[in-house]
Amino acid sequence: MSSNGSTRASPDPVTTDWVPIGPPGPGVPAGGTQGQALIKKTGTDYDLQWGNAGADLIYDGDYASGPTYKDGEIVVYNGVAYICTMPTSSPPSAWPGGPPVTQPPATVTGYGTSLPASPYDGQEYVLVDSVTNPTYQWRLRYNAGSSSTYKWEFIGGAPAEVLSTDQVSVPVGWNVTAAPRITVPRNGEYSVETNVYVWPGAVGNVVYAHGPWTAAGAQPAVGANAATANVAAGPGGYLGIQTARDPRRFFSAGEVVAMFCYAGVAGSSVANRALRVQPVRLG
Repeated sequence: MSSNGSTRASPDPVTTDWVPIGPPGPGVPAGGTQGQALIKKTGTDYDLQWGNAGADLIYDGDYASGPTYKDGEIVVYNGVAYICTMPTSSPPSAWPGGPPVTQPPATVTGYGTSLPASPYDGQEYVLVDSVTNPTYQWRLRYNAGSSSTYKWEFIGGAPAEVLSTDQVSVPVGWNVTAAPRITVPRNGEYSVETNVYVWPGAVGNVVYAHGPWTAAGAQPAVGANAATANVAAGPGGYLGIQTARDPRRFFSAGEVVAMFCYAGVAGSSVANRALRVQPVRLG
């Protein structure tokens, strides 16, 4: 109320650049230290006290699991920026009942030898073994709603392929050929296919299969990933092309995929061996 008895409206801080807090002395509490600010003490108008102005804002970039985040730290998670309001090591989550978050368009966002560390749902990326001279190009889409550990799903591209044209003998029993071989770049599920020309040494059979090579001569598990060539021709007879395919098999990053061959009789050989590896979904 003014000195003449009229009532003055309180300023609205939303629409007013400057809001009076009172004359020096009675309107401003004594004390305070450098870096502090006036903050509300109660809901009563002009009831103020000195206190911390608030948390410093720190931008950390993409969210990373492991550290404990503090009040005021800002991270990006699934394409959305979040500010931390209390110490936590948990990842951000959408507010219940909040408006839907508009994600960036699901287009290819990059091309390289490693996948994004903090992908968002629907993000697409092309994974290659070399950006200057790639031997394969795998287009992947990140599916955040997948129940699998491997959320990067293959949607197109050229497989990794190695061809060995030389003819090599296959001793009796299980053998792993020196070539072709492919090293997988990431943990995940892969589709693997082999093609081979078979020359029987005598009436008998040749079995070939593919699998993760760990030791020369190690016998792989033979099932859907193997093909049996029952040889009816005599020595030197040409059987033709044999194909085997394993549509979904787990490999660890750095594991070597190779072709295994089995000969039931001496004198058998194989040639024009092709090995193809293509991801199904990756971690």
